[in-house]
Amino acid sequence: ETGARAVYTHQEVTKEEMQVEASVSKSLHQMEKHCELKQYWGSTLYHINDLPFKLNNMPTTYGHFRERMHGVKVRSTLKMPDLLKAFPSTTHVEMGEIPTMQKLGVPSNSLDSPVANKSSESSTSSTPFASS
Repeated sequence: ETGARAVYTHQEVTKEEMQVEASVSKSLHQMEKHCELKQYWGSTLYHINDLPFKLNNMPTTYGHFRERMHGVKVRSTLKMPDLLKAFPSTTHVEMGEIPTMQKLGVPSNSLDSPVANKSSESSTSSTPFASS
């Protein structure tokens, strides 16, 4: 138990992912201390509610999609917070270490790209964390 009142996720659109979301939501509701699943759209350039068509009527070619999206504005991004709250000290959650890609079972020959070689153990962050 972490004392969390909500779990935040990106909303998905495929059948399998939506089934997982429903299962997670059901499990959260069954917890002794009710925890809510809060979903946000963030997987595409355009917000799902701004599309001028239903998802099941999505144009199948980019040209038709572009025509339908003509004049639709992209939403502004959210302001980055100045400070993120750390885990409350009352959660008794051991943070542990971030595993390396090799410990996660990723073959070393697949780590040859510059992106894959970035250290996951960096001590820098674009947003500072508050002490708990």
